[in-house]
Amino acid sequence: TFWMNPQYLIKLEEEDEDDEDGERGCTFLVGLIQKHRRRQRKMGEDMHTIGFGIYE
Repeated sequence: TFWMNPQYLIKLEEEDEDDEDGERGCTFLVGLIQKHRRRQRKMGEDMHTIGFGIYE
């Protein structure tokens, strides 16, 4: 059901300056966190599955 959650559109406009492998590209780092994990862990809950997709 992750496709029903908030979605963000990001436009990458600058190419990487250092293309060691000879391919043009734009580096993008994604970081995901789960909020309120300490409280949920105390209540016996495991980590929740996080799903995401990145499209060109």
